[in-house]
Amino acid sequence: MIQMAKIQPYSEITPRMRDFALLLSLERLYVIHKKDSIVLFSYHFHREGSANEMDDLYGPAIGMMDGLLGEILSSNGHIKEIMHDDKVIFFVQGAQCIFIAIAQVRFSETRSYLELFAMNFEEMFTAKLLGQFNTDMHEYNEARTLVWNMVSSLSMLNS
Repeated sequence: MIQMAKIQPYSEITPRMRDFALLLSLERLYVIHKKDSIVLFSYHFHREGSANEMDDLYGPAIGMMDGLLGEILSSNGHIKEIMHDDKVIFFVQGAQCIFIAIAQVRFSETRSYLELFAMNFEEMFTAKLLGQFNTDMHEYNEARTLVWNMVSSLSMLNS
């Protein structure tokens, strides 16, 4: 008699498989300059990192949404997470930028990886963000190495 394997819910997945599932769940990553609401960097995990023409519109929309919610709620806080239909959007506020990750599944670890990426991004680009600010997205393409380091660290956990 053939036995069917039982599929485990995400909460019961082993740590290594959970990291792999988190990696597969990630769709997009955005870095938006706080002051100017300009998308400085975007990464699409399932399209070889290619940018989308719509990316330039996301920065002002996200900045406006965050500010509007702060006004409506009379709060100085910021959006941390939005669950929308079959997507989860994570927000991390850096000193100069807003970092956003869009995923298919909500993993608590996603926020930790995004916070680490945010810290490394702002450290890598401190001079560009604080000095002569440049809105040319190509100036921030070096951030791909930060994404690849994050992905390889997740992949190494699963080997």
